[in-house]
Amino acid sequence: MDGSLPPVTLRPYQETAVADIRAAMRQHRRVLFCLPTGGGKTVIFSYLTGEISRKEKRVIIVAHRIEIVRQISRALTRQGIEHGMIVSGLPGSAHPVKVAMVQTLVNRVSGVREPDLLICDEAHHSVAGSWDTIKQAWPRAFHLGVTATPQRLDGKGLGHAFDTLVLGPNPKELIDLGNLADYEYLAPPNDLDLSEVHTRAGDYAVDELKEAVEKSTILGDAVIHYRRYLDGKPALVFCINVAHAHDVASRFLAAGIPAAAVDGKMKQRDRDSILSGLEEGRIKVVCSCDLISEGFDVPEVAGCLLLRPTQSLTLFLQQVGRALRPKRDGSKAVILDHVGNYEIHGFPDDTRTWSLDGRPKQSRDTAPAVTACKLCFRVMHAPVIHSPDFPCGGQDGEVCPYREVSPSREIEEVDGDLVDVKTLRDAGPALTCPAWAEGLALENAKGRDWFRLLDLAGTDPERLKEIEKAKGYKRGWWQHQLAKTYGIQNEVDRFFSDEAVPISEMSTDALWPLIRAIQDMEGGPDQVGECNGELIRQLRAEYHRRKQQAA
Repeated sequence: MDGSLPPVTLRPYQETAVADIRAAMRQHRRVLFCLPTGGGKTVIFSYLTGEISRKEKRVIIVAHRIEIVRQISRALTRQGIEHGMIVSGLPGSAHPVKVAMVQTLVNRVSGVREPDLLICDEAHHSVAGSWDTIKQAWPRAFHLGVTATPQRLDGKGLGHAFDTLVLGPNPKELIDLGNLADYEYLAPPNDLDLSEVHTRAGDYAVDELKEAVEKSTILGDAVIHYRRYLDGKPALVFCINVAHAHDVASRFLAAGIPAAAVDGKMKQRDRDSILSGLEEGRIKVVCSCDLISEGFDVPEVAGCLLLRPTQSLTLFLQQVGRALRPKRDGSKAVILDHVGNYEIHGFPDDTRTWSLDGRPKQSRDTAPAVTACKLCFRVMHAPVIHSPDFPCGGQDGEVCPYREVSPSREIEEVDGDLVDVKTLRDAGPALTCPAWAEGLALENAKGRDWFRLLDLAGTDPERLKEIEKAKGYKRGWWQHQLAKTYGIQNEVDRFFSDEAVPISEMSTDALWPLIRAIQDMEGGPDQVGECNGELIRQLRAEYHRRKQQAA
């Protein structure tokens, strides 16, 4: 054992896992072990590797990404296990324990001595052609697969690759033990339309999915809600593809938030620099599609943003699991689901029945019974619903922090003459002019009148619903507007706070509300003083500059 490294002590559940895997391998040649992301799979199979190698047996551990290979190598070194590497650019070695990149091993398999034990990390990939080539070349080797999600990305089982499944503790048990972080799951309303997106290979078609997301307001909302819930904290953003990841990173950068995208085509030193920047605080947001969704460790993050709708439970759990590693300050992870993945997959720590046969196809009857509060966005189990629009009584019984009780509306008496209803009907379609709108017609409000109307509606759901109906907007517009209003108000409040947020960091949607707030502070547009007048001119110039740039 390397004297400079502390000895590795297994947690009680890891000791149990080692014993269970040993027992399974006495009866089966191909064993699959399941443990949630962050539970310490690498520690467990590294410990097993040490035990086997001391009996002069050969072990090869295979992974599909160089970052994972390096992570495994570090774990072996910490446990005092000498080993070689089978990776591009390095010569072969005579070590009985080796860590291999699957692509390199396929090319060299005929020249590598058959191991006694072949360990496949991220074993839900073990059905790929490369893995099959390796396993067929070494038919006498025992196989151990490890994964957090024992099924393929398309939900199909791994029964043809493994003989038995060994289960470790589930996510809820690890959270209760303090070995995973508890979390807050939030789902802001979205206007994403997936009706024209087809399914390919068990998940949404990526090209059509990107187009659907770009038509929505999700990207702008992601920046707003990052500021609202994770402001300044390290976070991961899971995107649709590489182009989408770079687009999202650009959005955060434009808002003054240090961000970067990582992808598999980048130079290794550039990827390492970005991830170290996240750990050191130089970068606050890292965007990716698949590179950071599974396998290798990323620095401790406060939360994640889901911008990729997926039908794959495996992909969903791999992504949210990145945020569940315990926090040094004991805080909860924040999961911001902007695309409604919770409606398909439920919570990260829901009890799930894993099987080598795969996951049964989900129907409406078996969909998770969950809902989201339209005001504070918290996702909760359906039984706690208090009302359709405000289900948030909270799991602990607290009232939704954003709910405002509207004053009772009494009938107002006014002087005037009665008008024959038939006369008004014959004169043409009646306009919707509720008393709260102060004479503005909901259907015709434009320009300044429109912004004034939104100010008057504020955070009153009933007023927003009236606007939605009168304008003929798509159902659910009011929910999105409500979320946007709270986000905008948060930005305006921060502008006047001690933080003194610069104009360049404010969203475009918040600029005009800020102008109106400044005017109201001074008694109206005609009463604005010289100092604030100059500020308003800067705000207007910035607003028009952004509009011209967008055009």
